[in-house]
Amino acid sequence: MASQVRRNIPSFSAVTSSFKSYISSLPLLTTIIALLSILIYIVDSIQTFSNNYLFNLLALEPKAFFHWGVYRLFTFPFPHLSLGHILFCLLAFVPLSTAIEHTIGTLEYCYALITVFTILSGSFYLIGSLIFDYREVMLGGLSTWIFGVVVWESRELAGRERDIFGIIRVPAHFYPL
Repeated sequence: MASQVRRNIPSFSAVTSSFKSYISSLPLLTTIIALLSILIYIVDSIQTFSNNYLFNLLALEPKAFFHWGVYRLFTFPFPHLSLGHILFCLLAFVPLSTAIEHTIGTLEYCYALITVFTILSGSFYLIGSLIFDYREVMLGGLSTWIFGVVVWESRELAGRERDIFGIIRVPAHFYPL
């Protein structure tokens, strides 16, 4: 009886083989984004300057942006504050990003990420910081890209439904809300 139960448990080599095949099937841009985010988190975790040095350097902080920190408009999706932050972001981002990158191609997806999901969303954040006076609040992580990709996917699924945590189904165009 114990041998029958044991047969249903995948071996370590089968699990690592599945993981390797999954990783190798990821498209180029999604892989680069995930690796860059992980690398920045690891370097930020082991560096000795101060806590969250790279996060503070790369995140979109309106006060720093308006004082010659324009590069932050392009770097803010990559730094993450904690292990939980980066894990949940990658768990949400990688499957969504893979599906869209396979659908529209790497170059078109890169263009959408840079223009709409990064520059446009970052600009809205900066404008909001001027209106509502939150110039010292930092924005960092893949969350803006995740939301952008969810909106994109919902637009592509027009007329269909999506599950919310497996509990209820809503029309795809309401899913981002």
